Amino acid sequence: MSILRKYCRRNVLTEERAGLALFDLKELSIERVPLAALEIRIWELRHNVTSYDAAYVALAERFGAELWTFDRKLANAPGTECVIKVPEFN
Repeated sequence: MSILRKYCRRNVLTEERAGLALFDLKELSIERVPLAALEIRIWELRHNVTSYDAAYVALAERFGAELWTFDRKLANAPGTECVIKVPEFN
């Protein structure tokens, strides 16, 4: 939701569109993972990425998923065991 807030504040996204996006988000089947299940891996990544980013990396690793981000520094961080992709815009 933080990105929706950010885009609304910058007038990149209308309040109406953000509301629709939130509705769509609620319709997704999202599994919540307790932080405790990721803490050890988050700690292991402490020298390479922030704990915030490490939580996403650990989650992607746990599920064998790709992590998509606009953060090139995160994408190039050593020690991650998941595929991290940055979208290319031409």
